[in-house]
Amino acid sequence: MKGFLLSTVALVAAVPFATVVRAQTADTAKSEVKTEEAVGIGEIVVTANKRSESVQKAPAAITALTGPLLEKMGIVSALDLRKVVSGAAFVHENNVVQGFIRGVGGNLDEPFVDPAIGININDINLPRAASGSSFFDLQRVEVLPGPQGTLYGGSATGGVVNLISTVPAHNYEGSASLEGGNYAALRLNLAQNIDVSDTLALRGAFQFARHDGYQSRGLYSLAKEFDGRISALWTPTEDFTASIFASAYIAHGKPDATVNAPLKDKNHPWRVPTVGQIFNNPVDASLSRFAFKVYVVGGRFNYDVGDIRLSYIPGLSVTRVSLNSYAADFPDSEVDNETRYSNEVRISNSESGRNSWQVGLYQAHTKVAYNFFFGSGVFPPPADIVIIVPRQINTDYAVYAQDVFKITPEIRLTAGGRYSYDSKKTRNSIGALGVPFSADHHWDHFDWKVGVDADLAKDVLGYATIQTGYLPGGYFPLPNTPTFNNNVEPERLQSYTVGIKSRLLDNRLTINDEAFYYIYKNYQIVAVNLSGGQVDLIGNAPRAVIYGNQFNLSYQLTGNDTFDIGFTALKAKFTNFVFGNKNLKDFDMANAPHWSGEVGYDHRFDLANGADVTFHAHSHLQTGYWGLFSHDPGTRQSKYTKTDVTLTYSAPGDRWTAGIWAKNIENTPVFGATGAGGQPGPASAFIEEPRTYGVKLSTRW
Repeated sequence: MKGFLLSTVALVAAVPFATVVRAQTADTAKSEVKTEEAVGIGEIVVTANKRSESVQKAPAAITALTGPLLEKMGIVSALDLRKVVSGAAFVHENNVVQGFIRGVGGNLDEPFVDPAIGININDINLPRAASGSSFFDLQRVEVLPGPQGTLYGGSATGGVVNLISTVPAHNYEGSASLEGGNYAALRLNLAQNIDVSDTLALRGAFQFARHDGYQSRGLYSLAKEFDGRISALWTPTEDFTASIFASAYIAHGKPDATVNAPLKDKNHPWRVPTVGQIFNNPVDASLSRFAFKVYVVGGRFNYDVGDIRLSYIPGLSVTRVSLNSYAADFPDSEVDNETRYSNEVRISNSESGRNSWQVGLYQAHTKVAYNFFFGSGVFPPPADIVIIVPRQINTDYAVYAQDVFKITPEIRLTAGGRYSYDSKKTRNSIGALGVPFSADHHWDHFDWKVGVDADLAKDVLGYATIQTGYLPGGYFPLPNTPTFNNNVEPERLQSYTVGIKSRLLDNRLTINDEAFYYIYKNYQIVAVNLSGGQVDLIGNAPRAVIYGNQFNLSYQLTGNDTFDIGFTALKAKFTNFVFGNKNLKDFDMANAPHWSGEVGYDHRFDLANGADVTFHAHSHLQTGYWGLFSHDPGTRQSKYTKTDVTLTYSAPGDRWTAGIWAKNIENTPVFGATGAGGQPGPASAFIEEPRTYGVKLSTRW
């Protein structure tokens, strides 16, 4: 959190539409399902395991969302994944999207510790401050749950989100869309391929978006957002391929303010008072603002020597954040500047042999400058809490290897390992109580993975995996003393999964199921008392266990009708954790509802002229859950449902489309990041978007 929130409340999504099951349907071309003779759920090729493979042949519960499905469901940021990734929670606090998958996640938004869910674009890991960037012109999104220590290392304790941008093609195809809605919403997208030569192709993509405030007095508004990406694909020989991209995200507006938890006025959940209800702080919307800038440059260079491929993946990200917002009616002022460069070298062999192996080296270097002020009155506030980190250096190194060995043509054994070394250093910083401090900590760790998968029958895969994950440690912003060490220990997670994937009835029916059991050690937590205006702790909960089951089904009843259902049963609890004088043994972890699920339905009406009209609806529902690990009063989110619908007309040949859409039809208020105390409490929380609706026009050439 922003140095003062205890933890995040989640929107946990157990989704057929976003599961590997439903995502395949969206990728099936209309020409393949126009008639009863050509029905079936199409295949998607994914690279989440750093190998190209069918999602139904990957021994893991990978969620794959193709570009058409992202567009269809209006998924424009990581925050929207909360409604389409089974068993996951993605919530916002200003510019940061906090991710939790199967109860594993992180609620601290400051650079002292790393996020537990990694977000990558084209294999380049993004810093936490860039997690709120928009999705646009993506070929697909892949979400891989569970600890991914072997292939991804640190910041993948709970899983990874991989964004894969659309690759330039040797043609002049392009697309454009224009969308408008309530709250004066506007979104414009443009994309164009350029065929420069037989060996060089370029692609440009651009997005502009804006909307008025969702809260009273104009707060929670995106005044202007600009996104752009230029990509190049160069193939001078059959053995060498170079893919390069550069992207920019620039946004300005007014961030949202927290609301009282529980809601004081349930009839007006998005209303913000003009004056703090206890502390008499003026809430001046004219002083509230944000400015975010994220620049990413990266590439992939592949060189093939016989059956061996050498890959080099360099990356650079620059993030600039400036923010004035209100939390618990207190002014919150932040500046966060982060620059990261990374390099990965990977050697792999052809997948046609008995062994499919890969070996890699990874390095990342991050520089951070961070200022945080939390107080009362004006911006910048007089600072009841001050944290000034003029320079923090993170270094990360790793070496990894993984092999898939075919015991028989039907049975495969996977084994892998990764050694990681990570450090965080800062000097001459100002801590939470306004006192100088320094930190210089490093950690090393070995992760491993062992798994077996087998073709149990035609189009039926069974698998079992044991693997570990590791989140580097961090520091607490106070000086070391003879009785206090500001080191925060790394997290460690060991998971056991057993699953099955199947495609039945001539690919009309897909059923996937995975049971999981996690042993979670040294869970990193943060606790802040908003009423007292003081950071209490950034530390570790010694042990927790997480177990449950994820089930997804997609059934194509006809060439025009598809039905989906999915649910996740989850139990995430502490087994050894004393916080202050409170024993939290058997307490549910934050953002972990016992049940969550979705139901979806698609129907296409074929018209005589070759056009069609498609109706799409899905509804998310879940039981209540705690927003704080300590179960403070007022921090429990009650059970709820949220429903989205679209109705789209597609001209003959899909030359253009026109549609109407609505999100959160029920207008359900759902809490985002949550903290104890304040306004007047017993808790305060950010709040997710209200009902929105609009129209959309698009064309392709």
